Amino acid sequence: MKKWPVCAALLTMTLAGCSGNENYFALYTELNRPMFAPVGEALIEWEQGVRESGAKVPTEAFHYSLLYSGLAGRTLNVTYREYWTSSATKLIQPVFTQDLKYELGQDGKAIITFKDIQIEIAEATTERVAFHVTHGPSGARTDVKKERTRSDEKQPVNIYPN
Repeated sequence: MKKWPVCAALLTMTLAGCSGNENYFALYTELNRPMFAPVGEALIEWEQGVRESGAKVPTEAFHYSLLYSGLAGRTLNVTYREYWTSSATKLIQPVFTQDLKYELGQDGKAIITFKDIQIEIAEATTERVAFHVTHGPSGARTDVKKERTRSDEKQPVNIYPN
């Protein structure tokens, strides 16, 4: 049994208690918005960790994603992935991956659930999936302002506003 996730979680809690640090949670997927994803792209992405007060980039964080992995018959394949990053050491540490399989209904649609995330699948092919996320990770709020913390087009939602 790997102890890295437990150690990382304890480190996160310890750092959050340090002066000048704050908890951080960013959801990089808009809820209840129709979207498409080709094979290998994320259906939903989020991160949580600690950052220095006022900073836009976390000092240490767990990153999570559900990736569309294709279709085999009527079985939708999704990969759950999480990893740990630290800006101090510039380290990206894979923590856990899990392959998930969901059966599509006769109409080619499905509602898939992983942990407390719920995604409605409108259509899936071997090349892409049409979907919308109806429920995000636990604690995610959608009523706060969006802020840019990465150079790409994804806009995280900070659930711990200043």
